[in-house]
Amino acid sequence: MPTSHLRPVTRRTLPDVVVGQVQDLIRSGKLHPGDQLPTERELCETLSVGRSTVREALRDLKAIGVLRRNRSGLYINPEPPLIVSVSKATIQEVFEARRLIEVGLAHLAAQRASEEQIAEIGRWLPPEGVTPSVEEFLQRDVDFHYAISSAAENRIITGYLNRVRDELFVSHKFYAALESFDPSQASEFVERAIADHRRIYAAIAAHRPSEAQRMMEAHFRRLERDMLKRIGGAEEESR
Repeated sequence: MPTSHLRPVTRRTLPDVVVGQVQDLIRSGKLHPGDQLPTERELCETLSVGRSTVREALRDLKAIGVLRRNRSGLYINPEPPLIVSVSKATIQEVFEARRLIEVGLAHLAAQRASEEQIAEIGRWLPPEGVTPSVEEFLQRDVDFHYAISSAAENRIITGYLNRVRDELFVSHKFYAALESFDPSQASEFVERAIADHRRIYAAIAAHRPSEAQRMMEAHFRRLERDMLKRIGGAEEESR
């Protein structure tokens, strides 16, 4: 691939600028699945950035599935990156399953949670006014929902959730990919999800089962709607 297609970065930059330029080349058709990427040295010279910036950008691109490495170097992944491989059908099935299970758990947790269990749920909310990174949010999200499951005091459901954890949280791949493709939109997703978590927590802490159930249902409905909308846009861009 000729490096003339890459534009020099003329200001102090972050690795996501390099990530964005590589993605632009893929979207525009200047880079194709299976094409080899220029060397780190060539990228540094063309983009006018340091090697650490280029290396961090390449790590990010590999992490989200845009790049693959073999013995000869880095190549554009012939398979779709995560942002489009998490399909509409997957998202719909995931949130259908989570609504069937976790809406009821929120109701039970509001009925049964002890003060210690309520404190454990609240522990996974970030401080007021703080928006965590996507990576930090994803871990907090898992722990928040598992704390609600524990507070519901149903060992069968808690054991089941432990067995299907990866399937239920497959949509986290979408968040991780979105952060690299569109950091500002990822931040908005996180902020809205945290606001939902605060409302769910408040209903459980006040022992209002019906409200906790409604808040959890609304949380999953909104997340599903937002994800389907974003994935639909990503699929249009990839055509």
